[in-house]
Amino acid sequence: PNQGEGVVIGIVDTGIDYSHPVFADVGPLDGYDHDNPHGQLYGYCDETNPAVCNDKLIGIYDFSGAGVTPLDFRVDHGTFVAHIAAGNFVTYSLVAPLATEVMTISGAAPHANIISYDVCAGESCFSHMILAALEQVAIDQVDVMNFSIGGTPFDPWANPVTKAFLG
Repeated sequence: PNQGEGVVIGIVDTGIDYSHPVFADVGPLDGYDHDNPHGQLYGYCDETNPAVCNDKLIGIYDFSGAGVTPLDFRVDHGTFVAHIAAGNFVTYSLVAPLATEVMTISGAAPHANIISYDVCAGESCFSHMILAALEQVAIDQVDVMNFSIGGTPFDPWANPVTKAFLG
């Protein structure tokens, strides 16, 4: 019933498009005004970047080494994953050759808060970037974390990232 109110979700992926309406402080359709349950902003979301973050998107980190902004440059995968987890209610038009369908969509917990951790430089997501982000996730004390980065098969008992998840 509360649709994620008070829950902070950490998204470890390719960054985030912080200007997207699914991450607005006030939900564009339901008018829900988010509160920041931690009462502070994280990473790139500080007082020097007031237009970037809000009470919905409370943190952004860039572990990719790009050093510019943690904007999602890789096919918007991180933005997509964050929307699935906690995107606001928005209207979406699905256009096909013979019809257009307008629908309302949202993430699983549209009233939850998000902290984004960018761990990919272009097409590559290196272990040292992921491990640094996982450490920060623990420090930030997120309630739920999403990690949907694939790769080639490996032995999970010998891989440093999968071993970090055990911790």
